[in-house]
Amino acid sequence: MTQESTPYDAVIADLESKRDQINATIEMLKALRGTGNLALPSAPVPQRVMSETEIPRDAFFGMTIPDAARKYLTIVKATKPNPELCDALIKGGFKTQSNNFSEVVRSTLGRHPDFVKVSGQWGLTEWYGNRGGNRRTRRGPTEGADATNSEPSEETSDGSPTA
Repeated sequence: MTQESTPYDAVIADLESKRDQINATIEMLKALRGTGNLALPSAPVPQRVMSETEIPRDAFFGMTIPDAARKYLTIVKATKPNPELCDALIKGGFKTQSNNFSEVVRSTLGRHPDFVKVSGQWGLTEWYGNRGGNRRTRRGPTEGADATNSEPSEETSDGSPTA
């Protein structure tokens, strides 16, 4: 009687391999516990970068442009030009009714402090030590001179507004 290979065989072999790795890790931890050495050896954790083709078609559904763009750039771990970023957002389920989505994304991210253009491509400011800023913040309706506001604002002795 010959035994044929089934899909279950591959799964069983994979699980047995993982079980062996877990058992080896448990034994290593027991040995370290016995020596009193609390420093764990640093094993490199493989970082798998997801490609655009692996992004689920609902990954950005219901998100804002900055949230979706941040998620996408975090997944691919690379700067991306505006057209490529826009295509990825739409393929990932971002819903828009804009006739010029590319311009909306460019404008939105250009005003957002978490994004920076690097050689014409969008990146996250955190990748560059938050040095991408140099953006002026907009003044809100209560800041600066406002001719329609007739009430004087009260301030504390240190110059901050009172509640």
